[in-house]
Amino acid sequence: MTSTIRRHPLPLFLGLATFMILAEWLVVHSSSFSRSADPLALGVTVDLLILLPLLYYWLLVRTGRWSKTSVVAVFAGCIGVAKWILPAAQHSYVNSVAYATPVLETGLFLYLAWHGVALIRSYRQHQQAQPDFSQSLQLSLSELTGNYRLSHIVATEAAVIRYSVLGWLPENPLTDQRVLLPSHRNSGQVAMLIMVIVVAGIESVVAHLLFARWSDTAAWILTATSVYTVLFLIAETVTTVRRPSFRRNDMLHLRFGLRWAGIVSLDNISQIERINEKPNTDKQTLTGPLLVQPNVLITLHKPVIVTGLYGLQKTVTRIALLVDSPDSLSTVD
Repeated sequence: MTSTIRRHPLPLFLGLATFMILAEWLVVHSSSFSRSADPLALGVTVDLLILLPLLYYWLLVRTGRWSKTSVVAVFAGCIGVAKWILPAAQHSYVNSVAYATPVLETGLFLYLAWHGVALIRSYRQHQQAQPDFSQSLQLSLSELTGNYRLSHIVATEAAVIRYSVLGWLPENPLTDQRVLLPSHRNSGQVAMLIMVIVVAGIESVVAHLLFARWSDTAAWILTATSVYTVLFLIAETVTTVRRPSFRRNDMLHLRFGLRWAGIVSLDNISQIERINEKPNTDKQTLTGPLLVQPNVLITLHKPVIVTGLYGLQKTVTRIALLVDSPDSLSTVD
């Protein structure tokens, strides 16, 4: 039981929370509630506003998987659920507890403001050492929260907005000696991505009009998903151009848009070969280019870990990439 809680705390919490909310709903709609509405309303309020947030804290916050500040959001959600389940005449207990919400929100704002200053300071320090928005933000969030997965999730979403909406903003100037390995100049990668973006935009409009005949809610959910997809593709296009892979000292820094990033020691490279098509896919092979064929395959002596979206990790021994000048990699073999 303990190992199950450690491995899958979020599904366990969601399951128990769903069961608890369903049980409270059944109590409120039972014949007993009409005969003893006041004490049962108090019991429902205690279950939803005290026990449920405590369950969240015990399963997710105490284990370090989620931040302490998220308890405030869960508590506010529990207030909404309690008001939805209980009749309006039985909201007195909920309203009494809800009076504490502004105090909690004020405390949360001060907490975030305090840590926001620390985040900005840490971000600037990382930018000086490694001028890269995504990496600097992720490292700063990881130091501040101590949560690897959360820092990657926030950094990924922030990078999508940064490079899709604010892609025209300049990056910090490079202060180190690095050899860039661009991939967009002699390939159709950017053109293919732009074509996909245009098609996705047109399809989202058509799909919205079709789904709106059946359900406005479904149409807007589909549209929101399509808009996010378009923003992600725009960010992927911008980062392909502005964040290429590079070689610095004895390390090869690999970047494939926002999707994958990793660092390979030059001493760990067994072979570099020219290819004209994607290699055979397996669990230890990473193909970096999107929508186009790679032209270089790197084989490693020892496996390395590459990091993807939202902190996803993959162990690889072969990496297929696209570079405008494949001969520029021949010197590292």
